[in-house]
Amino acid sequence: MTSVKNWMVGLAAGAAAMGSVSAVADSPKLSIDKQSQTVQTPTSAASGMTYQATGAQTSTLTVYTEGYLLCGNIGSDQTPVKLELAHEDQSSQQARRWALPSALARSFSYASGGLVINPGDSLSSLVCHSLGVDGSVASGLREGIFDNGYESATVSNYKSLVNWIPSAGFDWNSPDWAEVPQDPCGWSTYDEARAKEDVACAAVTGISAASVRAPTMLTGVTHGVVFTYVFRVDARFGAPPAGQNGVLRTPLLNALADPDATPTSMQVLVQDAYDSTYLSASGSYCTFATLPGTIDNNICNAAGVTAAPLPASGLLNIPFAVGQQLPSPVSQSFYVAVNRTIAGAPQLNGGTPIVVASILVDPVVSAEGADDFRGDNAVFGFMPSSSGFPWMSGNP
Repeated sequence: MTSVKNWMVGLAAGAAAMGSVSAVADSPKLSIDKQSQTVQTPTSAASGMTYQATGAQTSTLTVYTEGYLLCGNIGSDQTPVKLELAHEDQSSQQARRWALPSALARSFSYASGGLVINPGDSLSSLVCHSLGVDGSVASGLREGIFDNGYESATVSNYKSLVNWIPSAGFDWNSPDWAEVPQDPCGWSTYDEARAKEDVACAAVTGISAASVRAPTMLTGVTHGVVFTYVFRVDARFGAPPAGQNGVLRTPLLNALADPDATPTSMQVLVQDAYDSTYLSASGSYCTFATLPGTIDNNICNAAGVTAAPLPASGLLNIPFAVGQQLPSPVSQSFYVAVNRTIAGAPQLNGGTPIVVASILVDPVVSAEGADDFRGDNAVFGFMPSSSGFPWMSGNP
């Protein structure tokens, strides 16, 4: 309750310009686009929420969340509120703060249950993806349809994170990942998908050293100084051509759609976030079509692959487009590798992630039914020796 009292004063001061405030809840919620997170009480800050006016019509709203809230902007509009998102991994004796992308919002309001970003606003450029502290999603489907409560956490979570209906005999408690479709947006998946996603599809997924799909990123550590992580990206506009899956190739990163979007194209944004106690903002990344045999800091030195430094923010930011008009291809599929300099002690809790990547979809096209399955819009990376979240191995 102390945390709530601390930030209420600041919110009230900003309410006249940016939003409104009413009663206070003991465990406030942050809500964005029908997704919600419980506000976290941090150990490294006095409050889980702070508000600061930065100009006559601009402000910064900082919010800590118990889970992972990954946000960005696609397109442009009037966004006077800078939303600084934060998260602490509190699974260890010493909390570890994560570096998360910031975003821009139009407004906020505080009601009895918590803080609402862009209340009643369906035209904002703000896009977010919300995950629990265990990597779970409330529902993989846009409509929010939930599975029955009798399934184990392993089965329930995998069904929410993988858009696929397994054949008889497949068991999520001991999955054979070689059977799971590699391309979440391809025809083979479309034919057996829980959500057909015939308007558009976007996904980021894990990969194993055997080049088959995996529940987590492929990671490696070089000489204790560089942490490398690799994941796959797939995006498609329209239904997939019959019998065809995405062709892995170096992406057309400059093939951007019109900022206002059109019915024939869709902008996509790939971002990441990381444990800033262990990793630094310094590093590089690359994209490629063929998975290298060795996962180390030389991964971006392969023939035909060009490394680029991470942006000034230290966070991965890859915008591209898919569509039915050139130069945007109908679909894109590629791998992303990131080399980050190690800055501190590693996370000793093997069931806690180090990094996460997310893919965000053009809100204009999303409103037309794109990205019906959102469970595969994020993928986590762990220390190389980890088996991922405990539920991934059948543990509660």
